[in-house]
Amino acid sequence: MIVLEIDLDNLYRSLNISYKHADRIIIKDPYIVVVEETSRAKIDDVEKLVATVEQIRSNDSLRRVLNIDDIDKVRIIVLLYSREIDPMIARKLSYDAKRCGVSPVTSSCNVAETLSRLGISRC
Repeated sequence: MIVLEIDLDNLYRSLNISYKHADRIIIKDPYIVVVEETSRAKIDDVEKLVATVEQIRSNDSLRRVLNIDDIDKVRIIVLLYSREIDPMIARKLSYDAKRCGVSPVTSSCNVAETLSRLGISRC
C-alpha cells in the first residue's frame, strides 16, 4: 500500500487556503493522519488539528487534491506529537477530536514509531 505524506504549508499555499492548519498529513488507505509537531503542546496546536479536519471535510478542492472520493470511508486520526504534553492539552485534544468524530493520539516518541504502533506503517 502506498503512503502519501503531504506538507500542508505548501499545499494550502498552492490552493490559496489561509486557514490555520496542522503541519502535515499522512494518507494510507483507509487512514488519514493529521500531524502537528511541536516542542511544547499548546491549545493552538489542538485548534490547528481540528481546523485541518474541518477543512478536509468541507473543502472540495482540498479533498480532490488529496484524492479522497468519499470522506465517510476514511478513518481520520489526529496526532499531536510533542516532547511535553500537559494533561489539560491532552484532555482538550480528546474532547475536540471526539466532537469531530476522529481518533485522538498524543505521542512523545517519533512519528514513525507512533504510526507503527497504530498499525500504519510508513513504508
